[in-house]
Amino acid sequence: MLIRRIISLCIFLAFTSPLHAIDLGDFTKDIEKQVTDKLKDGLSGTETDQNITNGNPVQKESTQNSDSTDNKNSSKNDGDYVVIHTSKYLSIDAFQKYFKNKVLTLDKTREQNKLKTTNDPYMVFKVVSGVLSDGSNYKENTVPTEFFYQQDENSNYVMENLAVNYYNDIYVCHHLAKQECSSGVMAMWINAFDFPFIIIHTGANAVGSQVLSEEGFKLVPAYVVNEGDVSYNPNQFRVRSYKDETMFSVRGILSDDSLIKELKGKTKECEVNPYHMDPGQPYCKE
Repeated sequence: MLIRRIISLCIFLAFTSPLHAIDLGDFTKDIEKQVTDKLKDGLSGTETDQNITNGNPVQKESTQNSDSTDNKNSSKNDGDYVVIHTSKYLSIDAFQKYFKNKVLTLDKTREQNKLKTTNDPYMVFKVVSGVLSDGSNYKENTVPTEFFYQQDENSNYVMENLAVNYYNDIYVCHHLAKQECSSGVMAMWINAFDFPFIIIHTGANAVGSQVLSEEGFKLVPAYVVNEGDVSYNPNQFRVRSYKDETMFSVRGILSDDSLIKELKGKTKECEVNPYHMDPGQPYCKE
């Protein structure tokens, strides 16, 4: 009987469709596979845990009702952070205080198999978060943004015009206490990804003498929860991370645009499929 159950489980896993997140270049495709594999490995055995799927802001409408008892936050504030269970996520107000109209330089935080050969940041973009989005106005409040990122290990940058929404009505649920959810957390959704990012602050991450990421702010993928998931609420747009695992670290917060101007003068402009349905490399103008 036990062997028969094990065989049935193997068949189920073999035919389970993987999540599909279209990210920047081969790096983010690798990340998607890692996260997908870990999500499968971390299933608790209930159907509700299998419903963390990628979403698209165009397909999601927030219908939250502030009078509903379902909207009570399972959190408390701790200075710049919203505390949900054992995690602290950067609040909307704190995000605006630290990042609004600033140029961010990001590094990848999953480079165990790809050691850096240069000291240049992986990605650079400017945060223009003066107008926030919610379920009723995200189309009008999408912010066109120029992203500069390394196309190869020789620090050759390309520029890609993407769209960003800074959401003020997304509810974040904890990955362990999955029914503890709260609003007030900044969720930044870049349309090259099938999920928004929430932000945490961590210490340095090192393996031996190799520092993978410095102490500071980290960007955490937060996956949309759908009907049937234990975190689901039809009146709220909810997301949940996988163990708060990070994808990018904030390397620098710059007050002027000089780096943007420098990169813009020496990079190729790239075009992508409008909805990133093609995960291939972007087409770059010579």
